[in-house]
Amino acid sequence: MADDDKPDEVSVALQQIRGSKVGGIAKTAAEAALAVIPYAGGSIASVIASYRSGKQIEKVCDVLGQLHERIKKTETKVEEVLTEDQVNEVLHESLTAVAVSSDQLKIDYLTTGLTRTFTDKDLSFDRKQLFLSSLRSMSGLELRVLRFIYGDADPFQTYPPLAPNPEASYSSSIYVNPTSQFMWQVAKITEDEGSTLLEEMQRRLDEEEPIVRGIASKLDQQGLTAVGNNLTGRLRKIFKQVPLAMSATTMSQPYLAPELPKATPIEASQTPFGRSFFSFFRRP
Repeated sequence: MADDDKPDEVSVALQQIRGSKVGGIAKTAAEAALAVIPYAGGSIASVIASYRSGKQIEKVCDVLGQLHERIKKTETKVEEVLTEDQVNEVLHESLTAVAVSSDQLKIDYLTTGLTRTFTDKDLSFDRKQLFLSSLRSMSGLELRVLRFIYGDADPFQTYPPLAPNPEASYSSSIYVNPTSQFMWQVAKITEDEGSTLLEEMQRRLDEEEPIVRGIASKLDQQGLTAVGNNLTGRLRKIFKQVPLAMSATTMSQPYLAPELPKATPIEASQTPFGRSFFSFFRRP
């Protein structure tokens, strides 16, 4: 335990739940977190003292345990990344959000975001806090829309059977598989068949059209997506495999009709800010 921590605060908070079924769990989790996050005693004590529900404490303890494991693996000294005030600011606000959240996806993203906040030396604290505060205010439906736009396979891209999953293909018409002797190339574009983006989102979220439009509008206003203008889009890319030996010749020839847009509705709905935001919460 770091010298700058306040173990008495944690002890007092733990005393209030001593004898409960979560008392021992909370003590173990708090000690584990304090071992890798200096200055965190006050924030941990405050959250434990504020939420007496066994379920709320269990969620907080689970996150603290994961933070201990993830930060320990990076061998990062948190005190070299954040100041005492910064540690307490992000930890108190985020653990409070964890305690009251009923959405596991949100809790998972908060855990990853906190890990990045405590270990990433390249991003500024203001940017980290911007991402975390935006996440804390989001609903589960908003998070699922963001995952659909940035994290899931693009439903408007079609690949031949038995083809590997081209995770890096969402932002390009060509994907080169580094482990194989072929690349993916757009063979055909269609716009007059299949579901629209709105219909795909309704199916994915199991929600009615007004709700989907409302979520899209809210995310668009924050600059996280550009869904609104693409809800009626249905452009699809059908890919084919091209041997790398042919790539120089093939890539020099036009393969997309110039009058057609090159972006699927998913690709067109992404923004630079949205990509940065989502990548911050994606586990490495």
